[in-house]
Amino acid sequence: MTLQEHLDLRQQYPDVRLLWSGDWSTFSAPNFWVAVVGVTYADSAGPLAWCRGQGFDREHCLAKIISTAHPGEGSTAYK
Repeated sequence: MTLQEHLDLRQQYPDVRLLWSGDWSTFSAPNFWVAVVGVTYADSAGPLAWCRGQGFDREHCLAKIISTAHPGEGSTAYK
């Protein structure tokens, strides 16, 4: 089901990538597949505006720092 959702997203957003949360220090739950759009912004306002513009709800879109060195605390902003 996760793979199909990722493939559906990738059809609409070619920059979508599927990551394993355990590979990144900024995720507190290390056992999830996470779809991310490979676009960067200077702050959380940009991706949250993008989420609104695409019609994603709070459960399906957030601003997240993806890093192997940054701590998890403070790495996420929600709509």
